[in-house]
Amino acid sequence: MVSIDFVPVGDLGNANDQPDSNGLEFGRVDYNYNIAKYETTNSQYVEFLNGVAKTDPHGLFNPGMQYDKLMNGIIRTGEDGNYRYSLLDSASTNKPVTYVSFFDAIRFANWMNNGQGNGSTENGAYLITTAELVGATRENNVITYKAKGYLDLTPGDQAQLSGLTGNGFEARSTIRSVDKRRGYTYFTIETNNSRNGTATGKGTLTAIHATHESGAKYWIPTENEWYKAAYYNPELNKGKGGYYDWATQSDSVPGNTIGDLPKQANIRTATRFANSEFFPKPDPLIGPNMLTPVGSFRKSASYYGTFDQDGNVTEWNESIYDPSAAFGD
Repeated sequence: MVSIDFVPVGDLGNANDQPDSNGLEFGRVDYNYNIAKYETTNSQYVEFLNGVAKTDPHGLFNPGMQYDKLMNGIIRTGEDGNYRYSLLDSASTNKPVTYVSFFDAIRFANWMNNGQGNGSTENGAYLITTAELVGATRENNVITYKAKGYLDLTPGDQAQLSGLTGNGFEARSTIRSVDKRRGYTYFTIETNNSRNGTATGKGTLTAIHATHESGAKYWIPTENEWYKAAYYNPELNKGKGGYYDWATQSDSVPGNTIGDLPKQANIRTATRFANSEFFPKPDPLIGPNMLTPVGSFRKSASYYGTFDQDGNVTEWNESIYDPSAAFGD
């Protein structure tokens, strides 16, 4: 069974951080929550794959997990229907898993909600809807898609559309409106393609709700949940609270020495990486592996006790910044 260590995040009603360069403010959370202490590891993801991906129609395994020597850690063997997954070596056990798409993370969260094992990946924290597209029209920068059946779609859901015959109808975007009639669901998205047109043939819709279900036990953090856990400290500014620039409880750029020094992270410095010299230049074909086991910088946790929110690998959150960049991009 996959066991995830959590840390509690309290201090309700904290103010947002200062606006970023786009004028966006983050960090305020008005409820208590728990967040994973560490990044999801290769060993945890291997258990997920062995539970649900003996066949892998959703592409939960990416070949880069095996062959990119800068960040690999998982091997797939066998044939479709009897795939098996294992760790590359013992050093891979607690390194963070890589090549995980937003949909992979969604399905992992669903699997955790459904008791692991061979639990469903298609519902739980997030409902994933798949359906057949039978046509689409584009007019005045809006595409209207036609899908079979009455689908559980709502405005704000994120949709991926593919397979129709016609130029400019492959899309990832946020659903703008939904209408159900005569056995079909019609839904619209905005597009930057100003040319009117029609698509025919058969295609595929894959959609997820914009946020996790209210009763979910596990979910991908929102931007505010992630940001607060990384940077907030209620003791700053004489007890009024405030934010660090880095998730190592520091406003200065971290070093990258593994061990017990404070304010360290797996980031590149001017001369070296955390576990190799800068030269020769790292290469995906020859390595070396650039990742560090989660929690390697033992004295560099955030105020709430999370590790590696700076450095190591990029992490997903469920918040949408740009409606045309779906699935967490």
